[in-house]
Amino acid sequence: MPAGLTIHPAIYRLDELMVYDIFYVNLTSGNDANDGKSVANAKKTITNAISAATSGTPTKIYVWSTDGGEYDEGGTQAAEINKDNIHVIGINRPRLHANLTISGANSSSFQGLYTRIPTGNGLTFSAAAKDSMFKDIVLEPTADGQVLCNFGDSTNCRFENIVGVQTGYDIRTFDSNASKHCVAKDVHNGSVGRTNAFAVIGGGNPLGNTFINCTGVGDFQDSPLDANSGYTTLIDCAIDGKYTKNSNVVGTRFISCLLYTSPSPRDLSTSRMPSSA
Repeated sequence: MPAGLTIHPAIYRLDELMVYDIFYVNLTSGNDANDGKSVANAKKTITNAISAATSGTPTKIYVWSTDGGEYDEGGTQAAEINKDNIHVIGINRPRLHANLTISGANSSSFQGLYTRIPTGNGLTFSAAAKDSMFKDIVLEPTADGQVLCNFGDSTNCRFENIVGVQTGYDIRTFDSNASKHCVAKDVHNGSVGRTNAFAVIGGGNPLGNTFINCTGVGDFQDSPLDANSGYTTLIDCAIDGKYTKNSNVVGTRFISCLLYTSPSPRDLSTSRMPSSA
């Protein structure tokens, strides 16, 4: 760079400037006694690699796909990121049998995975996670009543490009609980013909969440607990069910959305909040 020339760092993408610690995970050839710092010395489980990472140090954990193999995380059936700036990234979409959770972490993520949900929620933010993300993940439900995406009590978190495969189970797409200013984009529930809720927007006073290009089967339940919550926005969403709300709902907006109710679809515009159907 010529002497005296200063380039403001904001013109660079942060990811290009950041130096990451790297860990590798391989179900077939890995061993959790390894340091995980090279492909040849990969770890065996995602959980062990997360444990080896330093919170706050930018870290990428690469998880290798294995033919016919399925990560079950040592029988715990859970993989949890509870440290800041940790990114678990699948290579060729490895298969897991695990719940995935980002708990109390800032700026962390799970990306590029396929997971069979053992019980409960597939993807969960918890313990006031912030600025974190689940992206490019396929979920396979295994029982009625499971939830694909749970925002928990997170802030500024995101679900993006999440697909729940068709299994015939009665599956809920979202719980938003006490989340604030979160986004779900390109989330699709494949449980065609089932009757469970597309989303429960409530249970813990969510505020200012946005759903973009999301689809699902079941009712959209808009039920924050008090008037200090609400202001949910849905954009380009299609819901095969009915819209229900309680008396505390404020500020819900539908932009270019379709609500498929008998006898025909309804176009929901920003000019009004639809009544329960």
